[in-house]
Amino acid sequence: MFRTACLAVSTIALLFVPAPVLRAQGNCEKCDLPPGCRGNGNLKKKLPLDCTPIAIEVQTDLDFGRVVILGTGAGTVILDLQSGQRYATGGLDDLGGMPVTGKVLVTGAPLSAISVTMPSSVTLTDPAGGSAEVRDFKTTLSPMPILDVSGQLVFNFSGTLYSTGLRGGDLRGRFPIQALYL
Repeated sequence: MFRTACLAVSTIALLFVPAPVLRAQGNCEKCDLPPGCRGNGNLKKKLPLDCTPIAIEVQTDLDFGRVVILGTGAGTVILDLQSGQRYATGGLDDLGGMPVTGKVLVTGAPLSAISVTMPSSVTLTDPAGGSAEVRDFKTTLSPMPILDVSGQLVFNFSGTLYSTGLRGGDLRGRFPIQALYL
Protein backbone atom coordinates (compact mmCIF):
# COMPACT_ATOMS: atom_id res chain seq x y z
CA MET A 1 0.00 0.00 0.00
CA PHE A 2 1.31 3.44 -0.91
CA ARG A 3 0.59 6.15 1.64
CA THR A 4 1.02 9.88 1.06
CA ALA A 5 0.79 12.62 3.65
CA CYS A 6 1.79 16.25 3.66
CA LEU A 7 4.60 17.48 5.89
CA ALA A 8 5.21 21.19 6.20
CA VAL A 9 8.73 21.58 7.51
CA SER A 10 8.41 25.29 7.63
CA THR A 11 10.32 27.89 9.52
CA ILE A 12 12.68 26.56 12.11
CA ALA A 13 12.63 29.26 14.73
CA LEU A 14 16.22 29.95 15.63
CA LEU A 15 16.95 31.78 18.81
CA PHE A 16 20.27 32.36 20.42
CA VAL A 17 20.18 30.17 23.49
CA PRO A 18 23.32 30.28 25.58
CA ALA A 19 24.95 26.88 25.75
CA PRO A 20 25.44 25.50 29.25
CA VAL A 21 28.68 26.84 30.62
CA LEU A 22 31.12 24.19 31.72
CA ARG A 23 34.18 25.45 33.54
CA ALA A 24 37.51 23.71 33.58
CA GLN A 25 41.04 24.90 34.00
CA GLY A 26 41.91 27.09 31.03
CA ASN A 27 38.31 27.93 30.11
CA CYS A 28 37.57 31.61 29.73
CA GLU A 29 34.96 32.93 32.16
CA LYS A 30 34.35 36.17 30.25
CA CYS A 31 34.78 35.10 26.63
CA ASP A 32 31.88 37.33 25.64
CA LEU A 33 34.40 40.17 26.15
CA PRO A 34 37.50 40.71 23.99
CA PRO A 35 40.94 39.82 25.38
CA GLY A 36 42.23 42.68 27.54
CA CYS A 37 38.72 43.41 28.85
CA ARG A 38 38.34 40.25 30.92
CA GLY A 39 40.02 41.36 34.15
CA ASN A 40 42.72 43.51 35.72
CA GLY A 41 45.64 41.34 34.60
CA ASN A 42 48.82 42.70 36.18
CA LEU A 43 47.11 46.06 36.88
CA LYS A 44 49.25 47.89 34.32
CA LYS A 45 47.62 50.72 32.47
CA LYS A 46 46.31 49.51 29.14
CA LEU A 47 45.64 51.22 25.89
CA PRO A 48 41.98 52.14 25.38
CA LEU A 49 40.16 49.00 24.28
CA ASP A 50 36.78 48.39 22.73
CA CYS A 51 35.14 46.12 25.32
CA THR A 52 31.95 45.48 23.35
CA PRO A 53 30.37 42.17 24.39
CA ILE A 54 29.82 39.72 21.55
CA ALA A 55 26.20 39.37 20.36
CA ILE A 56 24.35 37.11 17.92
CA GLU A 57 21.25 37.95 15.88
CA VAL A 58 19.51 35.45 13.62
CA GLN A 59 18.48 37.52 10.60
CA THR A 60 16.91 34.71 8.56
CA ASP A 61 15.46 31.47 9.91
CA LEU A 62 16.35 28.13 8.35
CA ASP A 63 13.35 26.85 6.37
CA PHE A 64 13.14 23.51 4.55
CA GLY A 65 9.87 24.49 2.86
CA ARG A 66 7.21 21.82 2.30
CA VAL A 67 7.84 18.12 1.92
CA VAL A 68 5.48 15.24 1.13
CA ILE A 69 5.73 11.92 2.98
CA LEU A 70 5.82 8.80 0.81
CA GLY A 71 5.39 5.38 2.42
CA THR A 72 6.97 5.35 5.87
CA GLY A 73 8.39 8.86 5.60
CA ALA A 74 11.93 7.73 6.40
CA GLY A 75 14.40 9.86 4.46
CA THR A 76 16.38 13.09 4.33
CA VAL A 77 16.01 16.63 3.04
CA ILE A 78 19.30 18.30 2.20
CA LEU A 79 19.32 22.10 1.96
CA ASP A 80 22.34 23.04 -0.15
CA LEU A 81 24.21 25.99 1.37
CA GLN A 82 25.57 27.38 -1.91
CA SER A 83 22.52 27.11 -4.17
CA GLY A 84 19.68 27.13 -1.61
CA GLN A 85 18.19 24.12 -3.41
CA ARG A 86 16.37 21.38 -1.51
CA TYR A 87 17.02 17.69 -2.28
CA ALA A 88 14.71 15.04 -0.79
CA THR A 89 15.62 11.33 -0.57
CA GLY A 90 13.98 8.12 0.62
CA GLY A 91 10.36 8.42 1.74
CA LEU A 92 10.30 12.22 1.41
CA ASP A 93 9.74 14.34 -1.69
CA ASP A 94 9.58 18.05 -2.58
CA LEU A 95 6.09 19.57 -2.27
CA GLY A 96 6.95 23.19 -2.97
CA GLY A 97 7.38 26.18 -0.78
CA MET A 98 10.57 28.15 -0.73
CA PRO A 99 13.52 26.65 1.14
CA VAL A 100 15.74 29.27 2.80
CA THR A 101 19.20 28.97 4.32
CA GLY A 102 19.73 30.66 7.68
CA LYS A 103 21.62 33.94 8.09
CA VAL A 104 23.33 35.12 11.30
CA LEU A 105 24.91 38.46 12.29
CA VAL A 106 27.63 38.41 14.96
CA THR A 107 28.65 41.80 16.41
CA GLY A 108 31.40 42.83 18.77
CA ALA A 109 34.76 44.60 18.94
CA PRO A 110 36.18 45.41 15.48
CA LEU A 111 38.87 43.13 14.03
CA SER A 112 38.51 40.56 16.83
CA ALA A 113 39.04 36.85 16.26
CA ILE A 114 36.03 34.77 17.29
CA SER A 115 34.89 31.17 17.52
CA VAL A 116 31.39 30.13 16.42
CA THR A 117 29.97 26.80 17.51
CA MET A 118 26.94 25.19 15.85
CA PRO A 119 25.07 22.36 17.57
CA SER A 120 25.70 18.79 16.44
CA SER A 121 21.96 18.13 16.08
CA VAL A 122 18.56 19.70 16.74
CA THR A 123 15.27 17.89 17.26
CA LEU A 124 12.28 19.48 15.52
CA THR A 125 8.84 18.75 16.94
CA ASP A 126 5.18 19.29 16.16
CA PRO A 127 2.46 19.74 18.83
CA ALA A 128 0.76 16.61 17.42
CA GLY A 129 3.82 14.48 18.24
CA GLY A 130 5.77 14.47 14.96
CA SER A 131 9.52 14.88 15.09
CA ALA A 132 12.63 14.93 12.91
CA GLU A 133 16.25 15.85 13.43
CA VAL A 134 18.50 18.41 11.72
CA ARG A 135 22.20 17.51 11.56
CA ASP A 136 25.24 18.02 9.35
CA PHE A 137 25.22 21.81 9.62
CA LYS A 138 27.26 23.71 7.05
CA THR A 139 28.28 27.37 7.31
CA THR A 140 30.00 30.00 5.17
CA LEU A 141 32.37 30.78 8.06
CA SER A 142 36.08 30.82 7.35
CA PRO A 143 38.28 28.52 9.47
CA MET A 144 39.44 31.55 11.51
CA PRO A 145 36.50 34.02 11.63
CA ILE A 146 37.32 37.67 12.37
CA LEU A 147 34.88 40.55 12.87
CA ASP A 148 35.28 43.27 10.23
CA VAL A 149 36.31 46.91 10.86
CA SER A 150 32.74 47.76 11.88
CA GLY A 151 32.67 44.84 14.36
CA GLN A 152 30.37 42.61 12.30
CA LEU A 153 30.43 39.17 10.73
CA VAL A 154 27.57 37.75 8.68
CA PHE A 155 27.40 34.06 7.80
CA ASN A 156 24.87 31.68 6.30
CA PHE A 157 24.16 28.12 7.38
CA SER A 158 22.12 25.09 6.33
CA GLY A 159 21.72 21.46 7.35
CA THR A 160 20.12 18.13 6.57
CA LEU A 161 16.73 17.07 7.94
CA TYR A 162 16.61 13.39 8.93
CA SER A 163 13.32 11.55 9.30
CA THR A 164 12.89 7.98 10.55
CA GLY A 165 9.16 7.96 9.89
CA LEU A 166 7.10 11.12 10.00
CA ARG A 167 3.36 11.40 10.49
CA GLY A 168 3.20 14.93 9.14
CA GLY A 169 2.96 18.30 10.77
CA ASP A 170 4.58 21.70 11.07
CA LEU A 171 7.95 20.94 12.65
CA ARG A 172 9.83 23.62 14.55
CA GLY A 173 12.84 23.80 16.82
CA ARG A 174 15.31 26.09 18.56
CA PHE A 175 18.98 25.57 19.05
CA PRO A 176 22.05 27.29 20.43
CA ILE A 177 24.60 29.05 18.26
CA GLN A 178 27.52 30.13 20.41
CA ALA A 179 30.04 32.85 19.57
CA LEU A 180 33.04 33.69 21.75
CA TYR A 181 36.08 35.92 21.46
CA LEU A 182 39.36 34.02 21.18
